[in-house]
Amino acid sequence: RFYLANGRLLSSELKPLGDNSANFGAAVHSLTGSYMIGVDAGTRSRFRNAESSQSRGGKLYQIGDQRPLVTIPDLLVSPPNDRIGGYQASALSLDKRVLFVPEAKVIVTVPYTDDRLRVLPFDVQQALDASGVDYLIVDPAPPQTVELGKPYEYTLSVKSKRGGLKFTLDAGPEGLKVSDKGEVTWDVPDSLTVAAHPVIISVSDASGQSTFHTFEVTAPEVARRAAELAAAEAKRMQAERDQARASSLPRPPTPTPMIGGMQPGGVLRSTGFVPEYRTWSDRTGKHKIEAKFVEMASDKSQVVLQLKSGDRRGVALSQLSDADIYEAVRSDLLLKNRAGTTESPESPESPFRPQ
Repeated sequence: RFYLANGRLLSSELKPLGDNSANFGAAVHSLTGSYMIGVDAGTRSRFRNAESSQSRGGKLYQIGDQRPLVTIPDLLVSPPNDRIGGYQASALSLDKRVLFVPEAKVIVTVPYTDDRLRVLPFDVQQALDASGVDYLIVDPAPPQTVELGKPYEYTLSVKSKRGGLKFTLDAGPEGLKVSDKGEVTWDVPDSLTVAAHPVIISVSDASGQSTFHTFEVTAPEVARRAAELAAAEAKRMQAERDQARASSLPRPPTPTPMIGGMQPGGVLRSTGFVPEYRTWSDRTGKHKIEAKFVEMASDKSQVVLQLKSGDRRGVALSQLSDADIYEAVRSDLLLKNRAGTTESPESPESPFRPQ
């Protein structure tokens, strides 16, 4: 991968690769390989209504080498009123107007009229042979992934005017080799623990020229394992943080045994209390009814009881026996104040506790 910044070509490490900016106005990288087309800047027009159009040519370069390999005439046609040196305001940037595919042996361009495609036959090898340039070019197309326990093989594709190629491995994973013919081999171990491996190979020929070929191979299985381990570690650390946060919070009090739905000290617990039919009597003990508690008036003056027939009766609280007064107050507390805090009717100081 290469970058163009302020007219300078940079590597993927953002290091300058030669000085190709002096001879052209814009650079377009080939879709594959290590080629670049420098598109001529054209001539600026000083007049707003200029009607002349011009053809913009280009030159083929190898990335990192400022010598033009081949001249390409009539690459693009600039439209009339092109007042900015070949750059017409458009939705398409130059790298989308010029597409160079070395393997297909064509250069496809989109004229600034945006109404057609131009396909220019262009064979790199034929153009180089006809140019007379003393060239040394590496066409990079390495397999970029490896499988654990399986051999990796790749042969460099190199174009050289003089021949006499020599290959030197400058950097790579342990066990990777390059032969005198540019064949790269590696018996990928099952025990591989690093996912990505950069490779640097120096290439020279009989002319004394040299260039380098860099690429990176990745083991997806190792990358997947590393991602799973990282996710597990992140989950473990989050669990530790959650546990530490929880331990710093105040703990709720331990519940104590319940007595009639009440905790000692008057804290009422949530219950499933349902009143049942029982015998209710007055203070004299002469009058009795079989009924169940329904509710107590808000002023505590009356108790509503339901007979087995379904009829309801209101009875003055003061007319009930002490035991029934206690039961009425207890039932009222359990029904209405499930989540509240109140005085237990069973505590010794309760005014409703039967004597």
